Amino acid sequence: MHTLVAKESVDHVVFDTSFLDIKRVVNVDGSKELKYTLADRLEPYGSALRVELPKELKKGEYAEVSIEYATTEKCTAVQWLNPEQTFGGKHPFM
Repeated sequence: MHTLVAKESVDHVVFDTSFLDIKRVVNVDGSKELKYTLADRLEPYGSALRVELPKELKKGEYAEVSIEYATTEKCTAVQWLNPEQTFGGKHPFM
């Protein structure tokens, strides 16, 4: 489960994936299946999973999303991002 808090108005969220078999994406209470798209793989990073939120969130609002998936024989393990690849640009990220 992911609890997402909007820093600004937003209607979707993007997750990083790598060789996952996405089964479905739902509100955390399971009441609504959410639309999603899985982008083509971009080496060496993986595939962006774009999830449409149940409604547009305004700053400070939140949504809880659950992604049901299976791993595959090609799944990669933990990856590190260099500081310049992160949002803040100061610290590495796992």
